[in-house]
Amino acid sequence: MGLGEQLKARRVALGMSQAKLGEMLGIHRNNVGESELGKRGMSLETLTKYCKALKLRVELVKEE
Repeated sequence: MGLGEQLKARRVALGMSQAKLGEMLGIHRNNVGESELGKRGMSLETLTKYCKALKLRVELVKEE
């Protein structure tokens, strides 16, 4: 499951609309949808905002 799919799953699990999440992030709901579909990349700053809004944490894992 890609990052966008994981963010969407969490948003849905929290019962949050794309519009509400976009409002919390300061971006348009269309941008939320594009990010969830993997059509739009995001900066580390934006990913941090997503994690805060969705009550997630970012963990970097070294692949072996």
